[in-house]
Amino acid sequence: MLSASATAPLPPLPPQIDEAAAQECFVLAGDLETKGDHEKAVEQYTKAIHFNSRHTAAYFRRGTMLMDSSFKAAAITDFRRVIELADNPVLTEHAKENIAKLA
Repeated sequence: MLSASATAPLPPLPPQIDEAAAQECFVLAGDLETKGDHEKAVEQYTKAIHFNSRHTAAYFRRGTMLMDSSFKAAAITDFRRVIELADNPVLTEHAKENIAKLA
């Protein structure tokens, strides 16, 4: 059974601001994640999402990092956003699997 945070309505998306800035933050976040600086990586994934509210890969990576850090409700919200926005069935399936692990 899914928890309340897994089924509550998602808040509306803010407008997309700057795709280039979003991608720059996303790449930086990946570099930070690779170096083990997870806190700063999460900050950069969050910035990527700020610049492009439809950046499904940033939601997925941030959700994965939050899941690993025991921020379950926030991770579920990110994975639900992936399911809502992604046109990649593999990414969507992984998001659903992660929600099931957390619920």
